[in-house]
Amino acid sequence: MNQKFNLVLISCAAFLLQGGGRDGGSALRYNERNLLPPQMVDLSQFDNVIDLECSELKNYINFSGTRLNSVVKVKVECHKDTKGNRYAPALRYEDLWYQRSAPLGSKKYGPIPISERDRVAIFVKSKLGLMSEAEVAACASALVLLRLDLTLNRNLIVTIRVPNQSLDGLVSELRKQNFVRYSEIYEQLDTLIPIQLETDIGRKETLCFRSIRQIPVDEAD
Repeated sequence: MNQKFNLVLISCAAFLLQGGGRDGGSALRYNERNLLPPQMVDLSQFDNVIDLECSELKNYINFSGTRLNSVVKVKVECHKDTKGNRYAPALRYEDLWYQRSAPLGSKKYGPIPISERDRVAIFVKSKLGLMSEAEVAACASALVLLRLDLTLNRNLIVTIRVPNQSLDGLVSELRKQNFVRYSEIYEQLDTLIPIQLETDIGRKETLCFRSIRQIPVDEAD
């Protein structure tokens, strides 16, 4: 489990979207028609909701000589069929551990409890409130992994709601993983794998995965 492996999987998922994306649609097409209210969200407008909670565990591993003094745990839970029940209980899906953006391990509790082609919203939060730099880096990596899971399940991610103070950091971390702003590229929507970030005060950033071979040399430096 490493960053290069994730990038290869995302590239493969892009080809799947080219073949099946026209049936499921691109999330970018819904960007303007499905704006979320800045302060309050009606969960019934989504088929499913995923909660992604980050918590930095300082001194989690503290034996002599270790370089893993600070580990970030990312808990992923799903609320299934929020369209029918906006108070649907949380179902544990996966726990992930990172050292900043570097993956350390994962534990899945079962298959993703979301039906194919369902519309999904993701809500990001920190257990302690304000996200630390390590939590932001881990969250970005977790979003890439979760985006891949949902792409392979042919789901439409309508939005990813993030804390406003963490937006710029998440954009910076995602750019390190070959995601670029949608405004910087000119490709058909159905061939892109977007990550749409939106804050609680309405700020928005849409980034799309771009394989290394597509990035000009001057941008990659």
